[in-house]
Amino acid sequence: MCNYINIQLKNMFVAHTIESCVCFASPLVIYTIGWIVVKCIDLTDDIPDTNLTKEHIYVSVLAFILYIFLTLFISKNMIKERAIFRKQHLYANGNHLIGFQINWFIICALLMLPTSIIIVALIYFANYFPGVNIVIMFLSFFIAELAIVSVTFYISSFFSKPYLGVFVNFILLIVIVGSNYINDYYALYKTGKSRNHAYSGINNLSYVMLDFEKAHKRGDTVNFSNLFNHDNIWIFITACINLGSVGLCILLSLFNDFFTISKHVSSEFSDRKQRPYYESIVCNEHEINVPNVQQSLNNGKAVVVAKNLFKEYHKNKIIAVNNASFTIYNNEVVAITGNGDSGKSTLMKMLYGRIRTSYGNIFINNKKLDYWRWGIVSRQISVAPKEDYVFFKGLTVSDNIKYYQSISNTRENGFTLLNELNFLGSYDDKINYLKFLIALVIILLAGLMISSFFTGSLNSGENILPENIATCEIKIIMLMNGSYLAKV
Repeated sequence: MCNYINIQLKNMFVAHTIESCVCFASPLVIYTIGWIVVKCIDLTDDIPDTNLTKEHIYVSVLAFILYIFLTLFISKNMIKERAIFRKQHLYANGNHLIGFQINWFIICALLMLPTSIIIVALIYFANYFPGVNIVIMFLSFFIAELAIVSVTFYISSFFSKPYLGVFVNFILLIVIVGSNYINDYYALYKTGKSRNHAYSGINNLSYVMLDFEKAHKRGDTVNFSNLFNHDNIWIFITACINLGSVGLCILLSLFNDFFTISKHVSSEFSDRKQRPYYESIVCNEHEINVPNVQQSLNNGKAVVVAKNLFKEYHKNKIIAVNNASFTIYNNEVVAITGNGDSGKSTLMKMLYGRIRTSYGNIFINNKKLDYWRWGIVSRQISVAPKEDYVFFKGLTVSDNIKYYQSISNTRENGFTLLNELNFLGSYDDKINYLKFLIALVIILLAGLMISSFFTGSLNSGENILPENIATCEIKIIMLMNGSYLAKV
C-alpha cells in the first residue's frame, strides 16, 4: 500500500511538476481570493434575528470550491490508471480493488493536509472562532472537505476516459455549489429561517461554523472535555456524518469497480449485432488454412486455445483478425508473424485480455477468458507488451524496478534480472527508452510464468528464449491483412 502511494506521489511531482504544484497550492490561492471577496461584501443589509448571514453563505460556497482543482486533478489521475490499463494490471496480479480505493483516498488526504493545516491556522490566529480548540477546528474542517472530495471518487469509478470524467466531476461540483447557494440564500436567508442540521448526506462547513458561533455567543469554549455536551454534540455528529459519507462513497466506488474492472473484455452491442455474420463465416468457410507441418513431438499440454477469433474495429469498418484458430502447447515456442497491419498486435491483445474479441473464444489452461474469469486467468499468464501501461513514464528504471519488486510474490532481485538481460544503461535513465527490457524484468518478478507472452520487436543481442529451447518445438502463426493464414 505504502509503495503505491509513494510512487504515485513521486510520479505526480516529477513527471507532472507544474500541474501538480498548481493544483496542490490552489486551495491557498482560492482561500485568499475568497477571504478578500468576503471582506468586500456589504453586510449592513443583513436580515436581523437570523442565524444565517450572507457571510455564512459565502463561506459555505468557498468551502465547496476550495479544493476543486485538486479534486479534479486526483479524479483525472484515478481514471487514468484505468485508461492506461495499470489498474487492471495490478488487479490481475493480486492487488485488491479496496486497496486501490484506499490508496487514492490516502493520496488525496496527504495532498490536502498541508494546505488544510495552513488555512485552519490562519483562521485560528485571526481569532475568527474564539474559544474553539484548534485541533477540533482542524478535524471538523478537514473531514468536511474530505467528504466533499470523496463524492468524485464514486463518480470517477464510472469513467475510463480521464478528461470526460473530469468534465462530469466539474459539472457536478458546480451544480452542488449552485444548489447549496440557492437553498441558503433564497430558502433560508431571504425567509429569515435558520439552517437545521442534516441527518443524511454531507454536512458542509457552514453547519460547523454555526455551531462554533453559537458556542461563542453563549460564552462557551469548545474543547475535547465538553465536546459531548448537549450544546456542542452537533459538532461531533457532523464530523461523524461526514466520515460516514466518505466511507459510503468508497464502498460505492468499490462496488462499481467490482463490476467494471473486466468491462474491457465484455462484448459490445455492435459485436453482438454482428454475431450472425461471424457465425456464417465459421460455418460456410472452406478449410483454407495450411495444416500443421507436424504434430506436437512431446505430447505437451495445451495452454492456449483460440477458437474462431474475430476482431472488428467498427468505427473504421476494419476486420483486424479474421477467423483465427490455433492451439499452443507448453513445449512450444511460438512466433506470430505477418506484414504491417496484419493484426499481430490485435491478436496478442486478445490473447492476454487487453481487448475484447468480436467473436470467438480463448482458453488459458482450460479456463475461458471472459468477463467473469478475466481476473483469474490473468493471474496465470505473464505479458511483456509493447504498450507501456505498467510503467511510470516520468520515473527512472530504478523507481519502476523497486516498485514492482516490492509488490511481487517472489524473492527475485529485479536489478539482478536486469543485469542478466545484458542491461547496459543506467538505473537513473528514464523508463521511456528502455521499455521492453524492463517489461521482461517485471513479468519475471510477477512469478506467474505458466504462459508468457512477449510482444513487440527485439533489439540485437536481446536473448529472451528459454534455456531448454533445444527441447521445444518452434511454431509460427502467420497473419496477413487481417486474415489468419497458417501455422507451421
